[in-house]
Amino acid sequence: MAEFKKQWRGYNKQEVSQKIDDLNKTITNQQQQINQLQNEIQSLQQANNELTKQITIQEKTNEEIARLALKEASDLIEKAKRNANMIPKESMEYVRGLSKDVDDIK
Repeated sequence: MAEFKKQWRGYNKQEVSQKIDDLNKTITNQQQQINQLQNEIQSLQQANNELTKQITIQEKTNEEIARLALKEASDLIEKAKRNANMIPKESMEYVRGLSKDVDDIK
C-alpha cells in the first residue's frame, strides 16, 4: 500500500501521479506478459494437436503393417501346408512309378 504525504488540500499530486504512472506501467507490462503467455499456450496447443495427429497416423500405419504382416504370414503358412501335403503325394507317385518300372523289368 502506498503512503502519500499530505498537503494543504489533500495528498501530494506529484506523488499520486507518479504512483498512478507506475501502476499503469505495471498493468501494461503484466498485460503484455499475459498476451505472450496466451500466444505461447496457443502455440503449444497447436503443437500438441499436430503431435496427436502424427501419433494417430503412426498408430494406424502400425496397425496396417501388422495386419498385412499377419496376412502375409498366414498366406505363407497355407502355401507351406500345401507344399507339405504335395511332397508325400509326389513321393508316393515316384515310388509307384519305380515299383511299376521294377514290375516291368521282372
